[in-house]
Amino acid sequence: MIKKVFNYINLDCIMQPGHEISNHPTSGNLYLTPEGTFKFEQTVSRVKCYERNPHLFEGEYINIGRSKDGDIIINFRKIRATDSAFNAQTFCKGVFNELLSELPSIVNH
Repeated sequence: MIKKVFNYINLDCIMQPGHEISNHPTSGNLYLTPEGTFKFEQTVSRVKCYERNPHLFEGEYINIGRSKDGDIIINFRKIRATDSAFNAQTFCKGVFNELLSELPSIVNH
């Protein structure tokens, strides 16, 4: 492989709208223009996915979210029921306490 080294070059950057030049890696293409200068053109980033059901509360035992139509969604967090330290009564009380403390403020909004 033959490598060609260019010293002391001027680099023109064409960035996507709303993107500032930073010290973070940016994907794109580097071109040598007919005038002998170099141009970096940032590639279009992937469309960011939107959060479908944003969390209103993230607790130790449950997560509470809201769907697009306004319904409240309650999800249990992952538990290790096979773990010797798991206690069903403690888990149920924890779920109850989190629901009791957070649900009234979420429903009233």
